[in-house]
Formats: sequence, C-alpha cells, structure tokens
Amino acid sequence: MLTAEDFAILDDKYVRKDNCNDRHVAQEKEITEIIVQQTKMSTQIGLLVKICAFTAGGIGTLLIGAIGSLILK
Repeated sequence: MLTAEDFAILDDKYVRKDNCNDRHVAQEKEITEIIVQQTKMSTQIGLLVKICAFTAGGIGTLLIGAIGSLILK
C-alpha cells in the first residue's frame, strides 16, 4: 500500500489533472495571442510592401521618362 511519503515523491514527478488542464488553458491563451500578433504584423507588412511597390513604380516611371526625354533631345 502507498504511504504519504510515496505520494510526496509522486507529486514531485507527476502533475495533477487540474494543474495540467490549467497549464494547457494558459498555453492556449498565449498561443492565441501570438497568432493575433503575427496576423497584425503580416497585415502591416503587406501594407508596407504595397506602399513601397507603388512608390517604386512611380519613381521607375519618372526615371524612364527622364531617360527617354534625354535620348529624344
């Protein structure tokens, strides 16, 4: 039969069901928060890429126009 000393040893090695469930819930909350942050960053990066592409397209058009006008003169 198990004694109180045996249970003390088991408590150090194993986690009770409620403690385990609490840890899983906390872990799921952290993972959800990380996913939300990643989604926000992805949206912001996508917006920055679009802005940079628009700017680069405008600058490229101006450069091509300037070079074309120099060649035609």
